[in-house]
Amino acid sequence: NNLLGGESMMAITAAYNIVPYVYKRDPTNDNIPVVPGEEYYNDTIPHEGVHINYVRALEKISDGDFTTNFVHGSKASITRVHPGSPGNAAVQDVADGLVDIAVGPIWITGDRLK
Repeated sequence: NNLLGGESMMAITAAYNIVPYVYKRDPTNDNIPVVPGEEYYNDTIPHEGVHINYVRALEKISDGDFTTNFVHGSKASITRVHPGSPGNAAVQDVADGLVDIAVGPIWITGDRLK
């Protein structure tokens, strides 16, 4: 079954580091910052965590039916539209069609249903 036809999905994580779920390391010292900095916007630094591992496992099970390219969320959503909620900013980017999926500990809220 090749339902997605090898689709390549653009995915983001919300702009926060929640170990062990989703996080990025500071490339200068390999530490995981409490609050993400510029490393969040650097797509050459890999996302890590159990949610990322889960998506990679689904890719493997799909046998090439889809792949996922993790990129950063938009600065506009994070800093202007939803400055107090990285989760809302990630959902906004999906709603705006900037990415296909947001991966991480994100749940349904009243604001996100609007």
